[in-house]
Amino acid sequence: TTWGAVDFLDSIIDVSEYPLPEITEMVRRTRKIGLGFMGLADLFIKLRVNYASEKAELLAELISRFITHQARLASQALAKERGAFPAWPDSVFARTGGPELRNATVTTVAPTGTISMVANASSGCEPLFGVAFTKQNVLGDKQLTQVNTLFVEDATKRGIYSEDLMRRIAENGGSVRGIPGIPDDMVELYRTALEIPWEWHVRIQAAVQRGID
Repeated sequence: TTWGAVDFLDSIIDVSEYPLPEITEMVRRTRKIGLGFMGLADLFIKLRVNYASEKAELLAELISRFITHQARLASQALAKERGAFPAWPDSVFARTGGPELRNATVTTVAPTGTISMVANASSGCEPLFGVAFTKQNVLGDKQLTQVNTLFVEDATKRGIYSEDLMRRIAENGGSVRGIPGIPDDMVELYRTALEIPWEWHVRIQAAVQRGID
């Protein structure tokens, strides 16, 4: 998946139109791409790993390092096929004697706020925004309740799911804390962004950053 994405993103550079010729020149001199990911919080839930934990911190770093490593290998292969990025001779990579790359950077982590809702995934490397929350629809003045499907599956298996439960969670700011009938392990596993101490937001972001361009 990473190799295919790198190939795709590199090709996009050549067919994209930019607002100024200076931007076109700079983009094509370094050929920087930013392959990212979303759904990290969902992965932790599937693995039954609490977001605010050292295990999650380690996993976040391993995942980001793996993606970047594979992306660089793909970029090396593209450099052999299509040539290195034109600014290669002036780059830190050339000075340190590394293998030629097609792209000066290969990874980033975007917040993916809207597209994660479309993809039904947690955004970027962030914790869950809410287990259930109500979104106001500007068309027809309707309200839509967005729910976390992993929680729905989990609650259904445990025999506690109901539409009323999801409504109560949405009215509770998206949190399951304080709602009767929800087991303690679920309360801990499905902690939302506002329930996770700020230190853990920073620690997970730092862990991801150690493996990202």
